[in-house]
Amino acid sequence: MCPAERNIPDSGVARVAAVLGAFDALHAVLRVSEIARRAGLPKSTTSRLVRDLVGYGFLERDENDSTLLHMGTRLFECGELASRHRNLRAIALPYMADLREVTRQRVHLAVRAGRNRGGLRRDPAEQGRAEDGAAGGRPAARARRGRGQGAARLR
Repeated sequence: MCPAERNIPDSGVARVAAVLGAFDALHAVLRVSEIARRAGLPKSTTSRLVRDLVGYGFLERDENDSTLLHMGTRLFECGELASRHRNLRAIALPYMADLREVTRQRVHLAVRAGRNRGGLRRDPAEQGRAEDGAAGGRPAARARRGRGQGAARLR
């Protein structure tokens, strides 16, 4: 059976994107078999890609359990080069602090990208909470109201 018949991406970049896309806020630490299942790739292909991604620092092995993998420092470094978002974050932070001070509510900055939104910054007091608004996530953009929640749209 050829890769197209199994729905396996035929380009190397697509396969790497599938491996990296297996990680999200709720699945920050995975084993190779979990990555293969979530990426829709054969385990042998996933193992080779993971080995290379670890070698280049895009993935890292857990210090206590080498079968566990998480995003590597190199990905963080690449993300920091996304200057468009970094500039927006720097401009927005003072306003976010003012909004938090006035409302006494959690503040989250997200940028709409098509039908998704990407988290850029959230309230430092809320760091470490795994939820759909986690920094770096891309959940579907939607309006949510209720229980004191609202949205401020900047144009």
